[in-house]
Amino acid sequence: VVASSVGVYSPAEDATPRDEQWPTEGIPGSHYSQDKVAQERVMDEFLQAHPGFSLARLRPGLVFQREAGSEIQRYFAGDLAPVQLLQLFRPPVVPVPGGIRTQAVHADDLAAAYAQAAILGARGAFNVCADDLLDGEAIAKVVSGKKTPGIALPLPAAALRPLMKAAHRARILPADEGWLDMGRHVPVMDNSRAKQELGWAPQHSGAQALEELVQGMAAGVGAPSVPLRPRDIDAADRPELPSTDHELGEEMDALLLRQYMSDHLAGATAGTNRIKRMAADYVDTPVFPQISEVAEAITRERGFLVELIQRQGFTTPPGSTTIAWLGERVGRLKPNGRHPGGRSPSTLVLEAEVMITAVTGKLHGWSVMKDHAAALGVDPQVFQGLIDDAEAQREQLETVHEYARHRAFRRDRDTFEKTR
Repeated sequence: VVASSVGVYSPAEDATPRDEQWPTEGIPGSHYSQDKVAQERVMDEFLQAHPGFSLARLRPGLVFQREAGSEIQRYFAGDLAPVQLLQLFRPPVVPVPGGIRTQAVHADDLAAAYAQAAILGARGAFNVCADDLLDGEAIAKVVSGKKTPGIALPLPAAALRPLMKAAHRARILPADEGWLDMGRHVPVMDNSRAKQELGWAPQHSGAQALEELVQGMAAGVGAPSVPLRPRDIDAADRPELPSTDHELGEEMDALLLRQYMSDHLAGATAGTNRIKRMAADYVDTPVFPQISEVAEAITRERGFLVELIQRQGFTTPPGSTTIAWLGERVGRLKPNGRHPGGRSPSTLVLEAEVMITAVTGKLHGWSVMKDHAAALGVDPQVFQGLIDDAEAQREQLETVHEYARHRAFRRDRDTFEKTR
C-alpha cells in the first residue's frame, strides 16, 4: 500500500468530482506534484515486472490532525507566522487565495483506509478524502471560529503567486508558489471507490480536520517524531539536574572551571544559532530531518548547560556568548560563489564540517565534566548520555556531509532538490 496524493492528478478547472481514471500528469509548476507523478510511474513499472503483486496506491487530499500543527507551520508558514495568536483571537476576515479549492482527510481516517487496503489486499488507486469541499468560504469559517461569521477575503492569484515566489526565494516563506498552483488546480475527488471496495467511510469532515489543525498550530503541539515534533523545546526533555544548587568542593579550582564551562557555553550559543539557521535554510532538502533533529538536540543541551552553570553558583558572563553570536553571523557574509543571498552548493558542505567539528568539541567537553561529575553534583550517567547523544549527532551530520559533498561540485546533480 503506497502513499500517493491528489497531487498526482492533472488540473481540473471546475468542482465536478473526478474518479481514479482522471489523468495523472500532475500540476505544472508544483515540484511535489511532479514527484508524485514520478512515484506512480515507478509503481507502474514495478507492476509490469511483478504482475502477481497486490499493489494499492492511496491518493489522499490534505492530511490534517491536531498533532501536525507544528509540522504544518514549519513546512508551509514558517517560524515568523504568528499562529500563536489564534489561541487568543480568531480573525473575522480571513485572506485566502482566490480560486482555492481543496479537500482534506483526518489522519485517523486515512490510517483506517491504509489498514483496510492492506488487510483486503487491495489493488489499484483509491481517492481518500472527506465528503466536504474546502473552498475559500469554508476555510474562512473554520479559521474564524464559532463566535464569528468568517468572511473570506480573496487574494488575486496573479498577484499572490509572484509574492510567494519572492518570499520563498528569500527564505522568508517555506512554501513555494507550486503549493498555490496545486491548491487552485487539483481536481475535486470522488471517494466512492474507497467506500465501496474498502468498506471505508470518513469519520471526520474536512472542516473538522482543519479545525483540529488550526488548534494544533496555535498551541504548537506535536508528537514524538522528527517531522511532528512540537514547536517549542520542552525543558522536560533536558537531562535531570539536582533540585538544589550545588557548591564545589575545595579541591576544585572554581575560577578555571567556570571559565571552561563559560567557553563551552559560548560555543554552544554559536552552534545553536548556526544549526537553527541551517535547518531553516535547508528545509527543502532530503537532509532536513537530520539537520532539524540535531538543531533541537543542541538547543536542549545549551539550556542544560546554562542551568548547570547557574546551579554551581557561577554567573554567565554575556561577553563571550555575545562575541560568539556576532562571529557566527559575520561568518555568513563570506563569498559563496553565488549571488548575494543565494545558496551555494558548497555552503552546505562547509557548514556540515563546521558543525561536525563543533559537536566533536562538545563531546570532549561533556567528557571533561563527566570526569568531575561528583564535584559538580551530577550523576555521571547524565554526562554519558550527553556523550552518546553527541556521537549520534555527529553521525547525523556525517550523513548531511556525505549527501552534500557528492553533489556540491557536480553540474549534473542538484544539491537543493525538493522533497516536500
